[in-house]
Amino acid sequence: MATIYDIAKAADVSPATVSRVINGRAGVKEETVARIRKAMETSAFQPRWKAIDRNRLLVLVPEHRGALDSGYTSRILSGICDTAFASGFGLQLRPFVPQIRNNRELKQMVMNEGVAGILIVTMFQGYSLAEKLSLAQIPHAIVGYKTQDDGVSQILLDDRDAGLNATRYLLSLRHRHITMVSFKHADHGHRQRYAGYVEALKETRRSDLAPAQCIEMDTTTIEEGRSAARRLLSLPERPTAVIVTNEDLAVGFQLEAREMGLSIPDDLSIVAFEETEKTAFLDTPMTAMRIPAHTMGTEAAKMLFSMLNSEESTARRPAIQAAASCQTVTLPLSLIVRRSTAPAP
Repeated sequence: MATIYDIAKAADVSPATVSRVINGRAGVKEETVARIRKAMETSAFQPRWKAIDRNRLLVLVPEHRGALDSGYTSRILSGICDTAFASGFGLQLRPFVPQIRNNRELKQMVMNEGVAGILIVTMFQGYSLAEKLSLAQIPHAIVGYKTQDDGVSQILLDDRDAGLNATRYLLSLRHRHITMVSFKHADHGHRQRYAGYVEALKETRRSDLAPAQCIEMDTTTIEEGRSAARRLLSLPERPTAVIVTNEDLAVGFQLEAREMGLSIPDDLSIVAFEETEKTAFLDTPMTAMRIPAHTMGTEAAKMLFSMLNSEESTARRPAIQAAASCQTVTLPLSLIVRRSTAPAP
C-alpha cells in the first residue's frame, strides 16, 4: 500500500504538503492540490487515520430535492437498514450527483470514507457508476431504476413485464380502449413499462382495440395526474381503462376523474404502479402493480454481504471484485387487484 512518502515523491512535493491536503488545510496552490490528489487516486492511497471499518457500509443516495420523500427511495433504504443492522453493520449516508461532480472527487470521497462496501441507490438511468467511480476496487452494488449494465452487481425491476401484465389484466376484462399515463420516457423504467403495454396490445390480435396511446408527464405529482385526467377524459372517445405508471400521478388521476363525474370502476378502470400503500387507502382502493422497493434494499444488502464474504473480497485490501462475481437480480412487480378495476362498460 502506498505511503504518504510515495505520494509526495509522485507529486514532487514534501510529505508535509501532502499532509496539509489530506487534512484539508489551506495554503496549498490549487494546481499542487490537483497533482497530489491525482497521485493519491492513481495509487489508491488510503490515509492511516481512515482505516477500513469492516462493519460499516456507505450508502449513496440521489442529491436532488425530495429524494428521501419518495416512498420508493425510503422503502429501499428501509430494506437496506433492516438487513444491515440485523447483520451488525452500521451505515454512512452520503449524497451523490454523478451528473455534476467529477470522477476524481467521487472516487476520492469513496476512498476517504474507509468503508467495507458501497450501496448506490439510483432513481434514473445513465449513471454508469462503475466507470465513474472505478468501483472495481471495492465491493459495491447498485439498486434502483437504471438500464442493465453488465459487469456491475445490481438489483433491477422487470418493468417491461409489469407493463405487459397490467395490460393483459385489463384486456382479460374485455377493455378495448386502454391508455397509459407515464412519466417521461427518458426514464428507463417508465419507458419499459410503456414497451410492455404496447407489446400486450399487439399480441392480442383483437380487431376492436384502440391503438396505443400514452401521455408523458414532466413531473410525478398529484396535480400532474389531475392534469392528465382532464386531457384524457375530455376527449370525444375517452378510454375505458387507464394504466398510470407512477403512484402520485395515479392518485391525482383518480381524484380528478371522480370530480369530473365519472364512477370508478363503472365508467373507468384504473391500474396504478405503487411504491407505498397510498393507493390502497383512497375512497376507491386502486388495483396496482406493486414495486417491491423494500425487497430491493434487502436483496442489495445481501448481495453486498456475499461479496464481502467471498474470496475475491477478502484476499487483500483494497478488495478486488472479480468480473465473475458480478450478478444481476431482476425482481418482478406483483398485481394487487382492488376495487378500481372492473369489466369494460
